[in-house]
Amino acid sequence: MKMLKNLLFTIVLMVGCSLVAFGQNDDNKNPPPKKGEQPKIMIVPKNDGNKPKDSPKDETPRESTKPKKPDDEK
Repeated sequence: MKMLKNLLFTIVLMVGCSLVAFGQNDDNKNPPPKKGEQPKIMIVPKNDGNKPKDSPKDETPRESTKPKKPDDEK
């Protein structure tokens, strides 16, 4: 009886593995393009009109923009 259980388990295991292998799809429908057939993307400069560039920001040091602490007077 033990040998029959082992035989059935082995058969079920092999059938399961074969179904899994059969279900895998290794069919490559879109093969990668050849090296000579690579798509080319044309880069066209964007024409934003004649917008003026951003004016430079004030170059003040950070210490001057921080609020100062009041002096401690004792």
